[in-house]
Amino acid sequence: MPFTDPSCVANQLIIVDFSRNRLEKLGAELHVLPSVRQLSLSDNRLSQIEPEALLKCPLLQQLELNGNFIEDVENLPETLIHINLASNRLSVIPPSVAALKHLVSLNVSHNAIDEASPMVCVSKVLEFLDLSVNRIKTFPSRLFPNSTTTMVHLHLANNAIADLKPFELMNFTRLQTLNLASNSLERLRDDVFAGLHDLATLGLANNSIDTLEPAVFADLAIGDIDLSNNRLTEVPIAIARLFKLKKIDLSHNKIK
Repeated sequence: MPFTDPSCVANQLIIVDFSRNRLEKLGAELHVLPSVRQLSLSDNRLSQIEPEALLKCPLLQQLELNGNFIEDVENLPETLIHINLASNRLSVIPPSVAALKHLVSLNVSHNAIDEASPMVCVSKVLEFLDLSVNRIKTFPSRLFPNSTTTMVHLHLANNAIADLKPFELMNFTRLQTLNLASNSLERLRDDVFAGLHDLATLGLANNSIDTLEPAVFADLAIGDIDLSNNRLTEVPIAIARLFKLKKIDLSHNKIK
């Protein structure tokens, strides 16, 4: 880490960007950044973060650690509201992340997390969650039980979700974006999206969907839906219920 003298300007810095360097280890040197709110360490070679390292930044709110070789991260400052751990080597949601009470935005995409992860997020204010490109096979609401009514953007693309149960999402009353592209969905039953009255964008591309039951989109206000690269043989009658629809992609299906 470049800063070694505590008397330098480092102690007054609020935003620090070390992205795209060759850092391999993070240790006690962060004590020279006591005022930092935003810290980017993305796209380095980090595989080791000392247990107390990030606690040296007691005011930290935004942390970018994406694009490293991290398997775990310990003892995060409770002030964090945004953390990006995409493209690392996580097999579970780290306990330190799950324990963040004020977390609003979490990106753990491009890892190896499944829905059996023993850690669940305690945050009651989580609005953005990206779990894309992991190993999830069922809808992972158990991973964030306290945030169903606060979630606004949920990204689950490139997993192995094969089924959605009716009324399973009904508590996601603020959800505006739901991306389920590149999963294993085949049939979408009536009421699987029941309760999602704020849903505006729905991504269902690159599945194996051949059936949309007639009332699957009942009472929804979706404006943008992507059903490309599926197995539909006709324009689904369910689309007729989407009175606010502005954009639809039905390319690469089997419609005659």
